[in-house]
Amino acid sequence: MSQKLYALLVGINEYHPESYKIGNLTGCVNDVNAMEQLLHNKGFGFSKTKTETLLNQQATRKGIIGAFKKHLIANAGPDTTTLFYFSGHGSRQIASEVFHKYSPLTDNEYIKEETLICYDSRARRNGKFLEKDLADKELAILIEQAARKGGQVVIILDSCNSGSGTRLTQDRPEVQQIPAQAKTIEDRADKSEALKRSYLGDYYKKMLKKTGQAIVPKSKHLLLAGCKSGWYSYERNHEGMQRGSFTYHLENTIKENPQLTYNQLFKLVYSRLQKYENIQKPEIESFKDFNPDTCFLTKKTGFEKRNRHLVRKVENGWQVETGFLRMPIEKTYTNIQWTIFNNLDAEKIIAVASTEHIHADYTQVNLQCGSLNSTQEYWAEVVGVLKGSQEVGLVAPTQTIGELEKELYSPLVKLVHQEARLHYQLKVSPKMYSISKRGKLLVRDKYDTSAIVSNLEKIATWETLLDKQNHQTTLNQSDYRLTLEIEKHGSQIIVDKESRIRAVTSKGIPIRHNNKKYQAAPYKVYAENLSGHSVYFTLLCLNPDYGIRVYEHLEINGSKKMLLFDQGLFTTLGQATTVSYLKLIVSTNRLVSTLFNQEPITGGRRISLTREETEIVAPSDDWLTKTVTLIVEK
Repeated sequence: MSQKLYALLVGINEYHPESYKIGNLTGCVNDVNAMEQLLHNKGFGFSKTKTETLLNQQATRKGIIGAFKKHLIANAGPDTTTLFYFSGHGSRQIASEVFHKYSPLTDNEYIKEETLICYDSRARRNGKFLEKDLADKELAILIEQAARKGGQVVIILDSCNSGSGTRLTQDRPEVQQIPAQAKTIEDRADKSEALKRSYLGDYYKKMLKKTGQAIVPKSKHLLLAGCKSGWYSYERNHEGMQRGSFTYHLENTIKENPQLTYNQLFKLVYSRLQKYENIQKPEIESFKDFNPDTCFLTKKTGFEKRNRHLVRKVENGWQVETGFLRMPIEKTYTNIQWTIFNNLDAEKIIAVASTEHIHADYTQVNLQCGSLNSTQEYWAEVVGVLKGSQEVGLVAPTQTIGELEKELYSPLVKLVHQEARLHYQLKVSPKMYSISKRGKLLVRDKYDTSAIVSNLEKIATWETLLDKQNHQTTLNQSDYRLTLEIEKHGSQIIVDKESRIRAVTSKGIPIRHNNKKYQAAPYKVYAENLSGHSVYFTLLCLNPDYGIRVYEHLEINGSKKMLLFDQGLFTTLGQATTVSYLKLIVSTNRLVSTLFNQEPITGGRRISLTREETEIVAPSDDWLTKTVTLIVEK
């Protein structure tokens, strides 16, 4: 079956002449023209590439929604990739009252949602707006309608407040005023109208009436955004032409290598934006089982070299984009050497570096030999096997052991021949391989070197993140409170450094915690900062299939309580018993949280365990952890 691409590209420089408090832009149409040329000229291997553009006055609210339905939804299917691209102003507005039951804010605050400003959605006549912005919750409805037909759905937003453009969001902290070339407009202030707002034919009001709740669809898709929620996207002169900085670097990175995976593409674009824009922070999010380790726009799957990490020049030297949280080492261990390459696939070593200091999510290095261009990105690989690497028993014919150790090398994994006592076992035959844990099969498939290394590294990364603790922390555990609220019981469980919660499905005995019993039910996760100063909270979910998901990453001011996750469910996933972990990281510095995302292990036959946990990080090098273990039985 040949793959087809349908793309809707929207760019708005000139807004409606009656627009209220909104300025025109100059680079958005250039962005659309560049993206359209890229899609047609780079040869992604599609049998058909069909693009539709909406520019300036064409990009009304009705025009965008109509084109999304007619061009993207109507053509979506198992053999298609549908792409929605938007370059223009973004903002926020008060969400409808149907969502306020999910808001953790105080009585005098309102939950807000991110919006795309259409050509006519800020035009005012006789004191009234002619149209509404396109809200994130409406975009989520359109995406769901395309995603349910199969195929890939990709969203690229180059506008302010775009980092959560496809999901339910909460109000974010205020940030500093920025120059006029930022693509942002003040929030709409029509509070009474906003609270009664409807979305695409009263979609959520009908859902609320039918089910008693309003839930934003979280369908399978991937979002690439020019900035995080509550932050800013910029446009400026690039090579003599006004462009959106995010789109400019995205386009040029793809031109250099159109076969990059989404994750690889994001890492490079993020690096370039930090070099040239510094305060602009792009975002990548994959929803449901969308695999960001597939190549951009195509469904081609390759196994990313996970043991290579981006290297870039920063103000105080060279920096490798991996850190203590993802490395199986003690915090004080710095005896790590790095070999540096021109690109991901290069075999020739061009430089060698030593470790100066390891931070939570990056490592400072010093060049030992070789020379690097400060304006270029490189890729680094650890020399040898890291101290504390994941040990895996290797079962294979004796005569092949030496060859396999070289072929399956990874700095994160130490293969030990015929070691049955180890939790993880890798069995290799000439045509097949399997990975098991404590005798339970995790994956079995045809022998493939890249697949084996990728799966082993995912397991090692998952276990490393799960087990991380900081024994030198100066932070006070009691200052950072994590609370599980179990619905239908009115119960709140405040997590100590470690807590274990036992639950069962409806046919078994209730949940138990500190001798209290709860029937299995949905739960919410709240975080509270009692320290008196601002910190960042990152909530991760470590899934049983070794996937890792970032559920939330936000700044919480002193004495502020925020909802981190509101759709938790106790479930056995078909297993007799499952163990899940949520991990909360609390940090004084903002982490590149999206780089924690990890796809599940892959293979012809895959068996789920079940895990989730909760941990915490603080200053750049000071952090602590809290762990919730959810044990669920039938």
